[in-house]
Amino acid sequence: MWRRVLLALVFVGKGTIAAEGKGVNEDVFKKLCNITKGVMGLMGKDGEHKGSLQKALYGEKKEDPFEGDGTFTGGCIELGMHSRSQYCSHIQPGRGSTRNGHGCFGDSLVGTFLCLCTKGGNGEKDLCGLNNVGDGAGWISNNGNEQTLFQKVWEEVKTKCFKNNEGTVNQEELNVTVEKIKEEALKKKINGGNKGYYLGGDKTTGQCSGVNPGEACVTYPAKSDKVNEPDIPWADKILTALQTLKTQQQTTLQNSATTSEKHQDHEDPSVEVSEEEGEEEEDEASAQKHDPQSTSKPSRQKRKRRSTNNQPAEQHEEPRKVILHKDDGSLLPQPFWLLSAVFVF
Repeated sequence: MWRRVLLALVFVGKGTIAAEGKGVNEDVFKKLCNITKGVMGLMGKDGEHKGSLQKALYGEKKEDPFEGDGTFTGGCIELGMHSRSQYCSHIQPGRGSTRNGHGCFGDSLVGTFLCLCTKGGNGEKDLCGLNNVGDGAGWISNNGNEQTLFQKVWEEVKTKCFKNNEGTVNQEELNVTVEKIKEEALKKKINGGNKGYYLGGDKTTGQCSGVNPGEACVTYPAKSDKVNEPDIPWADKILTALQTLKTQQQTTLQNSATTSEKHQDHEDPSVEVSEEEGEEEEDEASAQKHDPQSTSKPSRQKRKRRSTNNQPAEQHEEPRKVILHKDDGSLLPQPFWLLSAVFVF
């Protein structure tokens, strides 16, 4: 009897350890990592798509709210109080589902990571699988230390995300991953009567205050024109950038094909002339085989060259006729030495 109880406790204990060993928000973190790697990879290519990707990664509104090291510039909202809930959720206590700048961290990938992966007030040590990043520091409200914590979290995010970076970006896979993250948010509706969707956390009421691991989340309202689709600005910007890049690549291929065709049309004409001459020689050779008498006749080109070469000799013949003949055509009697000179010539 006691042996069975002990075995049951052992298995329960193992199950509890396994559950606790998996960090909160680790699944969504991996998906966001893949998206971020793709975005930063495509930002290395020149083109009109870079602007949308820049905004997707760091945000917009007045100025990019985040710098490359994760520093928050305060560009998205100007409020007297700066609580985590104000930045990570569009739902505020007593106001219900409202935007007005609230939840602006969810507009960018950097802000989304900070809402999901920065420790809150209860000392949780493994959000997003980042272990105890920031040591004992946490983020619930504006206490003056959050900037340093943001920088440490973002640095750890980049280290973990780019640990096994392939170096190449599959644009189709990136497109699919972004669509899937939107579908995941669509399945996670906010509880408590508030309207909207969220990523991370667990059955949140939409506050995303970080007071416990279940509130380490980020919320999104529904789109104004599509009530059954979450409004995730960074996701839409990535999809727009991918379409822009695809169009740009297609245009480049078309221009390259057109240039290649023009190059073929303007090839060296001497090559064509040589080919035509070769064909003419083949035709003449064939004609000679069928006409034995033609073997004694030179080709037109050869005759032309001979007449050209003999032209100076013909010009010398005319003066000799003037010297040796009378007007009636009879020979003039010439001295012996002159006749000898003519024959020698």
